[in-house]
Amino acid sequence: MKYVESLKPIEPYLVGELPLLKKAYTIQVVLLRQTHDLSIFRTEATGELNIVTLPHSASDDSPELKIVMYGSKQKAPETRQYVNLVRTLAQDMGVELDEDQRD
Repeated sequence: MKYVESLKPIEPYLVGELPLLKKAYTIQVVLLRQTHDLSIFRTEATGELNIVTLPHSASDDSPELKIVMYGSKQKAPETRQYVNLVRTLAQDMGVELDEDQRD
């Protein structure tokens, strides 16, 4: 698989098993996504797109509208997925999480 090959340069930095809780050696991997639908960008309750006007390029300053995905909107689903992963791992290991660790 192509994505496995692309991880080879960072393989020495990867751990064999996921720890129950984040450790000091936890790293974040950049994940590039391709989307074929604008619905992912409809992050507001009213359904409007977050847009910004930017120059077309460094040499062409004509205005161009761009769709904006704020970092907080991007991180929220990933954080929920991480919490779910920790819960599943704890359950598989037979570890009972405290009430404040479940959220």
